[in-house]
Amino acid sequence: MIAKYAFVLGAMLFWKWFYYAPNTYKELRINELLQKSGGALPEHFDRLQSATIKDFLDPFSHFGKALRRIAPLDVLLFEVMGPMLVGRFVLLPLVIWAIGGPIFAQHAICNLVAAELLTNVHSFVTIVTNHGTFLDRFCCPCVGVYDQVGSVNTASSIHVSKSFLSLSHPILRFHCTNYNTSWRRFVHL
Repeated sequence: MIAKYAFVLGAMLFWKWFYYAPNTYKELRINELLQKSGGALPEHFDRLQSATIKDFLDPFSHFGKALRRIAPLDVLLFEVMGPMLVGRFVLLPLVIWAIGGPIFAQHAICNLVAAELLTNVHSFVTIVTNHGTFLDRFCCPCVGVYDQVGSVNTASSIHVSKSFLSLSHPILRFHCTNYNTSWRRFVHL
């Protein structure tokens, strides 16, 4: 049980680099490829499978090989992730060092690393918990609407108060999954 919590903590701290950036890059390259070739994806490539750094680095996986044909690893490292890492954790501290000296640069690096870890945790908690796999796996008529009600931008996308939303989430999920009924019976917008 402790190992599970340690894994989730590690995932929270580094998930943008391990999962989010590679997966977003994969989707970008797929869309570019589909626009150019009209829909031909390599053999052994599952578009719905998430791409992580592990998939890019695994030399034996069929999915990893197909993924690297669509989205090259060098482009991911040097054009997607590299500029962010170098700009944020090398160039910005160098500018601060030139302006304020080494002590300011050390404080800047510590603050930048802490800010990166905290924003990773915040985005993990916000995105992962609100867009889990259960949202697109319903087999009832409320699928599309629960996706809206269960997402992070609900208050702006459907015009109801946040107190109503916090009350309605468990109700909608329970009724949609257990009784296979439409959400419109419970929410009259």
